[in-house]
Amino acid sequence: MLRLIFVLALSLVPAVSWSIDNGRYRIVASSSGLNMDVSGASTADGATIVQYPARSGLNQQFDVVALGDGSYSIRPAHSGKSLDVYQWNANDGAELRQWAYLAGTNQRWRIDSVGSGLNSITSVFSGRVVEVWQASTAAGAALRLNTYVGTANQKWSFVPVSTTPQAAVSVYLAGDSIVQTYADTTSPNDQAGWGQMLPALYNSQVTVFNHAIGGRTARRFIDEGRLTAIWNVARAGDYLLVQFGTNDGHTTATYTINGQTIPYYLAPATDFKTWLMQYVTGARSRNIRLVFVTPTPRNSAYCTGGNGTGAWAQAMRELAAAQGIPLVDLNLKTVNYLRPICPAPTPENFFFRRADGTVDGTHFQENGARILARFVADGIGEAGVPLNSYRR
Repeated sequence: MLRLIFVLALSLVPAVSWSIDNGRYRIVASSSGLNMDVSGASTADGATIVQYPARSGLNQQFDVVALGDGSYSIRPAHSGKSLDVYQWNANDGAELRQWAYLAGTNQRWRIDSVGSGLNSITSVFSGRVVEVWQASTAAGAALRLNTYVGTANQKWSFVPVSTTPQAAVSVYLAGDSIVQTYADTTSPNDQAGWGQMLPALYNSQVTVFNHAIGGRTARRFIDEGRLTAIWNVARAGDYLLVQFGTNDGHTTATYTINGQTIPYYLAPATDFKTWLMQYVTGARSRNIRLVFVTPTPRNSAYCTGGNGTGAWAQAMRELAAAQGIPLVDLNLKTVNYLRPICPAPTPENFFFRRADGTVDGTHFQENGARILARFVADGIGEAGVPLNSYRR
């Protein structure tokens, strides 16, 4: 009986098969279809390893290098660090983190074929395998080490990633004060637009040209020659992200061009769409890749979900659907973010606080602008826009 138990125990250990070539891979959980990911794209020692839906950031790509003894180094491409058994924990449930590569056995891994194109990932240090903890299928679920039992959450596919250098790309922004770039001081509470925060979310091959400026409507931006200025420099294959709607609802404001007084107001179902079509036709005639971004709500969205720009956001949704234009629904993402924060945080850390301490319920401070920029980048990925392949 003892001999039988011993044989059964051995049968649970995957057979060694040194079959992975050196290279860069996505490592995908068989149980969930989600990618191994360094949480938050952190480059810090100790950052946790989780599973997450596919993005194009380097924190979901891993350089696998044979070490000559049947084991491998597995290193996140964005940080150059190593998968690491945290604190040399040899027990079930040991955490998987990233750490500077020191070549210890807690940073060495066997990659063993378990059939059907899948592999187990075994720590040389502990003999335990990487698994999606508790077989979770949730985005952000932790990866840990456990005794091998052959379940799907312990099996991984290694999907090769091309390391061919990406071509440089330019991204142009057309919009209003929500998007524009503001002066940055040492204060973390400066007014900021999401456009000035967007470059940090993409790799060095992306250059963002922020043409947005406060007080503009979809029409005024064109009337002042600002869209023409973009057409004069943008080239086929570049991107144009367009967000208006914050000012287009003003019923009394006007501006003057060549002695003509022009109202800000653009009815969302008619005039607003008509002026947006100039961005559509201009981009198509130049093979520039257009993306609509719906306008942010005002701070009435706290608790009640009030949405003063909602009609213009809906107009952009309708026009995008009718014209086949990728859409980032920043309005909806922001409303969904604000509703649960009830009442508004004290002190306010999202909308801009004026020097006298009052809250500007339309514009944003740096923290808010960073969150909005992340929503925009997430929406670009969700819409299947190729720009997502440059995401950090």
